[in-house]
Amino acid sequence: MTNKVNTVREHSNTSKALLYCSLLALQFGLQPILAKQFTAPTASKESIVVATEMSKVFIAASSLYSEDETTRNNVVKSWSIKDYLQAAALPASLYAVQNMLMQTGYKYLDAMTLNLLNQTKTLSAAFFLFIIMGKRQSKVQLLALLLLLCAAVILTAPVDSNPLDMIQSLQGISVASISAKLSTIVKGDSNSKANEYAIGVITISAASLISGISTALTQRILSRGRHAITYSAELAVFGISVLMMGDIFSNSGRSTIFDFHSEKSLQNTWTLGTWIPVLTNAFGGIIVGLVTKYAGGVTKGFAL
Repeated sequence: MTNKVNTVREHSNTSKALLYCSLLALQFGLQPILAKQFTAPTASKESIVVATEMSKVFIAASSLYSEDETTRNNVVKSWSIKDYLQAAALPASLYAVQNMLMQTGYKYLDAMTLNLLNQTKTLSAAFFLFIIMGKRQSKVQLLALLLLLCAAVILTAPVDSNPLDMIQSLQGISVASISAKLSTIVKGDSNSKANEYAIGVITISAASLISGISTALTQRILSRGRHAITYSAELAVFGISVLMMGDIFSNSGRSTIFDFHSEKSLQNTWTLGTWIPVLTNAFGGIIVGLVTKYAGGVTKGFAL
């Protein structure tokens, strides 16, 4: 009887994993296109990320409200500030930085290049899942990860690039050269196409690395029985706090995220269409938690 119940439960979890992976793949493919189409280049990245996190909280609260009363009561009774800080502080901070980097990447890379390059986060997730949770990959999975890395390098290279030239360019990469490219982001020196492409590649690569760390941390926490949708809301709330404090700190005690007097204010750069990529990204963030719970971080990457 117990084996039969376990089999039914496993089948249900597999079905959920397939459903959520499919929804996430759809959102993931559409997101760069929607962001480019409906987001003004001058729009504040901070305001977009904060609006996205606020939308996640609203979606999560609505979803929790639709749950049965027993589930809601269990979630409320088991919640505490100490537990919340231990579970959400580090992953939320990482997600906030990752979202900022992704918003930058949307500006400089086309949707195909961005999505292909972003899949290197599967490699990062596999590595940090081993470091944090001791999860090993099989030989076949390691081969698949290697092929994924090769695909990301080849498919994001210029069409007429020579493989030998690519190897030589990789050999010339150093911390100094990466730092020089990153400085162009701060200075806003992104006039040339080469600089724009380099900025996009560096920011998305950094976001993918951070994504692997946060995925591993999230999977460890969800494996301990934490409610996936509630946890998404917890991450969003903490992420908003991190972004707001960072914005106030970097602007001498004044927040510019919702500054209606600047050129980048919401009234000057936002339209109703701006909410389309914000809401799709928020739904994607909620689904990520469900996929991580039912399929795992590495499987999520391969599914995408």
